[in-house]
Amino acid sequence: MRLLLLVLAIAFTIGCSNDFELNEPKVETPVVYGILDPADANQFIRVERAFADPAISAVEIAQNADSLYYDNITVKLVKEGQEYIGEQVDGADFGLPRDTDGTFASSPNTLYRFDTESLELETGQAIDLVIEGVFEDRPVTSATTVIDRPGVSFPSPEGGSEFDFIEGQPLRFNWGAREGNVLYALELQFNFIEVRGGEQVEKSIVWPLANSVEETEFTLDPQEFYQFIGGAFEAEEDVLRFIVDADYKLTAGDNSLADLNRIAGSNLGITSSGEVPTYTNITEGLGIFGAKHSYLISDVGLGGDTKDSLRNGRFTKDLNFQ
Repeated sequence: MRLLLLVLAIAFTIGCSNDFELNEPKVETPVVYGILDPADANQFIRVERAFADPAISAVEIAQNADSLYYDNITVKLVKEGQEYIGEQVDGADFGLPRDTDGTFASSPNTLYRFDTESLELETGQAIDLVIEGVFEDRPVTSATTVIDRPGVSFPSPEGGSEFDFIEGQPLRFNWGAREGNVLYALELQFNFIEVRGGEQVEKSIVWPLANSVEETEFTLDPQEFYQFIGGAFEAEEDVLRFIVDADYKLTAGDNSLADLNRIAGSNLGITSSGEVPTYTNITEGLGIFGAKHSYLISDVGLGGDTKDSLRNGRFTKDLNFQ
């Protein structure tokens, strides 16, 4: 779920708009986040509450998990008349700890999980989100449509599955828009083995290449790759690092994610009022329910020039790549 990072960051802060007067007594607003991706093994929906108590500070409320989550709600996905009920889980059990700066309670990270295989998500299917129990007399709802996987075309020499980051030779990444594809994010995962004190550990680091772009191509200055790697590690004489390969992940987002991204950036200039406009497609609340589709290209080899530059280049020569 590392995709569309700018959009995701915005999605978790949309409750800051002045469109809702959260300091009024007895005002409570559900905040919902869910982005369906057929490429993921599980789909997760987050449902939280935003409210204020005149007698308690907002910081104190945010740090109390009982104040963040609803009791006894039912979260459903409805497809072609069939209902699927989400299982309440702690995201940490699925490798999804809550990303918090200390303002919000980090545990539990309550999410509602749906098994992707059981949902049988197919391109073009309409999916309804229905949350019952937030209000006594009405559900909280939204809807989205499953989108297709983006078409992918990456630079690669003929007959091989590896390519080089050669300084002075820009790399051009291309992909094709398919049904529902509007917004894109591209990231590289650099895989290596680190040997420290005789112990070998497989490791990786992720580099966001393009984030929340609407174009279907991206040009990279290869020097930026070496600068990123050089800044990601500390020089340690007793540590050896063995180059393995790279993975690329391209994620396409739907129109709701694109709208969110556009609206969030529309009022952030130097002449703006300073208020982030609110985007929501959730009835009776705030948040977003949308769709994305990820495509992973694994085990892409790094060419000889790249390996040589990692070993001897000016940005990485002290990092002991082998």
